Amino acid sequence: MAKETKETKETKKEEVKIETKEEKPDVSDSYRPNFETMKSFDKTYGEGDKKFIEITLKKVNGEEGTEFISISKGYFGFNGRKIYRRSMGFPYTDELKKFVVESINKL
Repeated sequence: MAKETKETKETKKEEVKIETKEEKPDVSDSYRPNFETMKSFDKTYGEGDKKFIEITLKKVNGEEGTEFISISKGYFGFNGRKIYRRSMGFPYTDELKKFVVESINKL
């Protein structure tokens, strides 16, 4: 049986440590639309008012007919900034707005 030398053990360790880098797609700011907040309402809740729910009417800047309603929830971080956990967006149509209002009132 051949004895493994210190050099052989180091070589084996180096082979194991080889990392592969994943190619990430180039996501520049041009792919992400900017939103303009038209109206926003929020309510804090929970112990110490550390959580919030927010209902916002937004539109995509520079595009007509792209208004939508966003319903978000989150909490306030140590620095007092809002940290968003979940969000849903819906087209801003009279039909959907009426449905949401009527459904909440029936609860």
